[in-house]
Amino acid sequence: MLLNMMMKNKLRNNFNKKFYSQVYDRIVKFSENLKDNEMKIPMDKDTYSIFFSKEDKLSDLTTRINGTSENIQKVEFLSFQDEKINEDLLFDNLSKSPFKVRINGHHMIKYFPCINKLISNKNFKLGDNYNNMIIDTIDKISLTENNLGVLSVINSNKKEIEEKITNLMKIYEKQIEEYSQAEIVLDKKLKDKKFWFINSALLFFIAHLIVFYVLIYQIYGWDTIEPITYIVGNVYWIFGLSYFILRKKKLDIGLLSSNGYRKEFFKNMGRRIGYSSIEKDFLMNELVEIRKFKETIAKI
Repeated sequence: MLLNMMMKNKLRNNFNKKFYSQVYDRIVKFSENLKDNEMKIPMDKDTYSIFFSKEDKLSDLTTRINGTSENIQKVEFLSFQDEKINEDLLFDNLSKSPFKVRINGHHMIKYFPCINKLISNKNFKLGDNYNNMIIDTIDKISLTENNLGVLSVINSNKKEIEEKITNLMKIYEKQIEEYSQAEIVLDKKLKDKKFWFINSALLFFIAHLIVFYVLIYQIYGWDTIEPITYIVGNVYWIFGLSYFILRKKKLDIGLLSSNGYRKEFFKNMGRRIGYSSIEKDFLMNELVEIRKFKETIAKI
């Protein structure tokens, strides 16, 4: 079998990842095992699962997804151009290419096919021995007599396979570019927030200094105002200590420049514009593996 010949020795930890659908925030990558018929639906902090067969239409899956949770009220299948897909289409055909599922009109989940599903057709079968299929261990194909028959099948379908892989790569590249643009927007928002915070802190300090100067030297005197300054100082200390206890971070100007604050800011603000570092990392890693696979096919 093609992928049996392409595998090397890296099973271990990658084994389970390839043979079960994987969730990366709001992205789902289907299993490399074509016998796995599970579709995962990440929703808030939960992940729901439904099962499908080759005969199921999108309308069948819509009904099942609606029944998984009372929080799911509306389900729509969309192309990557955000065009609504006819629910009479067989899900087996849809799963051979990237698509989206929109839930309740706003929660968007992106689904990507496995390579096995993408390149399989009636002339090009990958076989049933899926326990040995690990795409990311591809290195080379030995041109032995036992492999020549399979290699001739690959060659006859090579153009079609390369075209499908190229189209998938373009989608990954476009998604990565969108995330990169979102990072630029988030970086600007973070910079603006730092500027606002620093200027607000400076204005607060100046106002604080002016108020106590007037109270001490122009109106009441030090003996009267000193207890007030002590109380105010303790209030600031209690506030800073409470923040440290609750957030495990020191409240100061340096907080805004820390990597931890940047990650938290990107996570919270990114949700509003559809950005996720987890999703971007997945897309970049997956693109590397697909390029390796394409290079291997090109050598045949």
